[in-house]
Amino acid sequence: MGVVTSFDIEATELGDVVFAQFAHDAADTAEFLQMWGKEMENSPRELTAVLIVAQQGGRRIAQTYAVWAGDDTERAIPALERFLSIAPVLQQSAQVVPYAIVMAPAHHQHDGQSLTRGRAALVDHVDADTAALVAGLFDRRDTSFFQIRAVGGAINDVPANATAYAHRTQNFSLFALVRRGHEEQMAQEWGKVPATGLYLSFETHDHAAALNKAFPPDTLERLRRVKGAYDPQNVFRGNFPIRPTTA
Repeated sequence: MGVVTSFDIEATELGDVVFAQFAHDAADTAEFLQMWGKEMENSPRELTAVLIVAQQGGRRIAQTYAVWAGDDTERAIPALERFLSIAPVLQQSAQVVPYAIVMAPAHHQHDGQSLTRGRAALVDHVDADTAALVAGLFDRRDTSFFQIRAVGGAINDVPANATAYAHRTQNFSLFALVRRGHEEQMAQEWGKVPATGLYLSFETHDHAAALNKAFPPDTLERLRRVKGAYDPQNVFRGNFPIRPTTA
């Protein structure tokens, strides 16, 4: 809807956290994803995690990056250990570190718009059908990279009408890269995900249906009024164009 020229950010002072990394053999992808989702939902509020499943050579590896908010290792370790029994563990580590180290910036050169396509979905649970669907994407080579981000928690404490991001009930944000030549098949399969929304920045196509999944009706109407006030000529119409309204 526009170009950001500056940010004013109020930082929150944070101390040490427990940062853990696990690598699992995800050969049984569907079973692994379902178990991982259940463990994440049953975890204490202090624990959040990101899961990446990728095809590496002839193996399917699942990498978990988990953060416990604080340095209470007596509570953090049991919560983290629950993930170790999901599937064969290839590598594991956990350490108490300053939060700033976990979020150390990565410097990547960007030369323009990526040709990579991605699909996104927000779901309440990683149920058996969703887990099997994702496993099928790998089996058919529709994707070679899949990610789950745990949401919920403090995200869902925010009222749905407080920001343009109005999805405050889901537990997981899903994302999959689309292999070239597999776009049509991927679209058909991804449409079966029981999504109740999507995170706009992880979606790369410009279908009108995706706009409605990104913003509930009331939120979209608010954005149209903002667009009508600041960009009535619809200059900023790339990505997911929001039609301005003056009503």
